[in-house]
Amino acid sequence: DMCTVCFVSENEVKALNASRDFLSELKRTTAEEYSDVKIIVLGPMPPRLSKVNNKYRYRIIIKCKNNKRFREMISGLLISFGKNRKYSDVTFSADINPENLI
Repeated sequence: DMCTVCFVSENEVKALNASRDFLSELKRTTAEEYSDVKIIVLGPMPPRLSKVNNKYRYRIIIKCKNNKRFREMISGLLISFGKNRKYSDVTFSADINPENLI
């Protein structure tokens, strides 16, 4: 399965930094409390259409097994990341098995 985590902001540096911080937290989480969850991570990188409506986009692509444990991990990361005021102007979302990766 594939999971994409997208970061959108009017400030390109904030979108990139948010994606990098999320990646760091993802690596820490899979090394510690979710060591049983095996993933392969690509990114962060801009999609082909990296700027839409004056907003910059970055994404992380995760090759994973879509099971309850993985979804629990991603959900927890998104919730804790959303509490970080540093990125209050960055929108982020996860999509498991998206229809396309453009």
